[in-house]
Amino acid sequence: MAVYAKTHDGGRDGSFKGLINHPLEVGEARDSTLQTKHVSRPDVSLTLAQLTEERAKVRKLVEQGRAHSYVVMTNATVTATEARTIQDAFLSDGALEVEILGRDWINKKIHEHPKIRATVPRLYGLGDLSWIVDERAIAQAMEVLGSLGNDMRCYVRTKAHLKAVDALLNHDFVLLIGEPAAGKSTIAANLAMAAIDISGCDVVRVTGPSDIVKHWNPHQKDRFFWVDDAFGSTQYNQESADQWNKVLPTMAAALRCGNRFVLTSRDYIWRRALQNLKTESFKPLLEGRVVIYTEDLTKSEKERILYNHIKFGDQPLFRRQQMKPHLEAIAALPNFKPEIARRLGSSFFTKDLAWTRDGLQKFVDAPRQFLADIIQQLDPAARAAVALIFLNGGRVASPIEDDQSTRIIEATLGVSCPDIKPAMEHLNNTLFLHIVESGQTYWTYKHPTIADAYAELISAQPELVDIYLRGAKLTSILNEVVYGTKTLTGAKLRVSRKLYSTLASRLDEASPKAQRFFLSTRADAEFRKRYLAEHPRALLQDIDFSNPLIRDPQSQFFVSAGREGNLSEACHRYIVDRFKQQMTSVGDVTFLLNDDYVAFLGPVAYAELLDTARLDLAPRYADIIASYASDCDQDDPEGFFNEDTQALEALETLFPNDNELVSHVLAAHSAIEEVVSEVRERPTRSDDDDSWHYHRESYSGASYRSTPANGSLFSINQPNSIFDDIDK
Repeated sequence: MAVYAKTHDGGRDGSFKGLINHPLEVGEARDSTLQTKHVSRPDVSLTLAQLTEERAKVRKLVEQGRAHSYVVMTNATVTATEARTIQDAFLSDGALEVEILGRDWINKKIHEHPKIRATVPRLYGLGDLSWIVDERAIAQAMEVLGSLGNDMRCYVRTKAHLKAVDALLNHDFVLLIGEPAAGKSTIAANLAMAAIDISGCDVVRVTGPSDIVKHWNPHQKDRFFWVDDAFGSTQYNQESADQWNKVLPTMAAALRCGNRFVLTSRDYIWRRALQNLKTESFKPLLEGRVVIYTEDLTKSEKERILYNHIKFGDQPLFRRQQMKPHLEAIAALPNFKPEIARRLGSSFFTKDLAWTRDGLQKFVDAPRQFLADIIQQLDPAARAAVALIFLNGGRVASPIEDDQSTRIIEATLGVSCPDIKPAMEHLNNTLFLHIVESGQTYWTYKHPTIADAYAELISAQPELVDIYLRGAKLTSILNEVVYGTKTLTGAKLRVSRKLYSTLASRLDEASPKAQRFFLSTRADAEFRKRYLAEHPRALLQDIDFSNPLIRDPQSQFFVSAGREGNLSEACHRYIVDRFKQQMTSVGDVTFLLNDDYVAFLGPVAYAELLDTARLDLAPRYADIIASYASDCDQDDPEGFFNEDTQALEALETLFPNDNELVSHVLAAHSAIEEVVSEVRERPTRSDDDDSWHYHRESYSGASYRSTPANGSLFSINQPNSIFDDIDK
């Protein structure tokens, strides 16, 4: 691809080698011109009079040998009569071939080629969805589009989008990672639309790993699972990592059956999750090419995103004129993100904006504060609507009902349910979205950063925190607050010590396992000590561990509780016995090499577990391998036994001079090798559905002719600035 200078294009928007309707022969260097004519109004028809300047230029191009063929491509309507008139005129000017490609031709190509729509997904937001084959697919597509509001038409195809498409082509799996407001969910929605369009996938939008198990059918191919905020919405949810570890083998099996997955996560949450996920058991997570950092946008991509949102937003002409001199600088700011561009294009979010370069820069650099200011300036009914969604964990069933949460809002803010409903409607597609998922309608925030901003507001108002603790869903409390001196990136609310009793009473509603997760990750030592003394069931019920123990959040909780002096002697003995049971059932001995776990056990229990490992576990290890050999992952059989390999190495380290134990370890290694060899000899799954797996040429560019060895095939002239017509 060759690019001309930004000025003096010589009358050519682009060029290609050869003629339109004749193959390029070896040694020929026929040079032809592509000229584009864009119109803003859809009802405009192209006429010869509109091409007066082009006719003057084409004569010079013919003299230079650069217009053997001349192609005019336009989004205007072109009638057959006018096309012949234009062709005759340009032929008389010296061109050997002339082609006029108008609006109808472009629309026809879009309708004929779903691959174009997949790689230019903003097309899904234009016109009807008649190219999607059946009513079921159309209904699904409308649900996906509903999650985007009016933003589809502003979508810009980025490198991140193309990498995500590539990941799905090669792995059927993509993990979209980025900062808040970087565009992760928008890319995910566009991938879902492409899956519906190209291969008729059923799109299943799930909220977590348990839903994947519920919705996966081993006998059904072509399901597209979409999981937004997979490891927590605004902060890391350690319990979810434990759940993901249990469901990763199911996902691997689903991938082998022809299903596809897209997951999104904020970057700081993913970094925390990575410490606890058993990535070695799920190969796609280990491959860096399926991890897309969506904020890594080029200068051109940022400018196009900003252009689209302002051009298609509702800012009046005089505001666009005020912004125009500063837009290139705004797009170049380090903190610029797609969501910022959307807000800048909306008059709702910029009512009190200082329309100077400094004011615009502050809008980009401090978006949460701007949002908080906007929420504070809303009328009481609108503020109550924001609060109601927050109180319900980010979404409220529609139509809104007069229930406990609305009564809490009325008692606290003085706004009744009938007043909240019109406020929701009024703010639809600005602060809120009205979405449909699996046949159920909801009100939710337009973007999660609205919840972040509202959390900052109510954190400074203790009476509102108290109301939140009393009325919010338990799952919201467990996943959104921190207590006392505890810090956690992205936590929505901090609960002060004077609200201990309120928080403790709500926490007591949770399962003992959920209580332990909260105590480990969201409470300080003072809260843990007091709570465990008052609620001993958190130490004795609903206990199960995952392998290996040293990476299991539940076992880490008990080790920490022992270190802080929160375990009685009887409770300590009970946990030691559970560790022992875990060791003998799954072969996990790596914790016996960890200083924290050794200190927790104490000398007597440590010696007891060593004897059990040598006399009971080691002789049976080969049998343990055989017991779950049938579950071995066909794609990565060696990786399936990683934890066993590490455990066997740990046994050798614990008993370096024990020849009998070494023989048991060698027998276990042989059992692993036998299973791996057997799995590798199994026939691999043949995927007879290649509807999704199309060639990369479909999105990397197409050509009229094969590229000559000595020249560029196609070149495009660039405008002076993309923002030149932002105020037209």
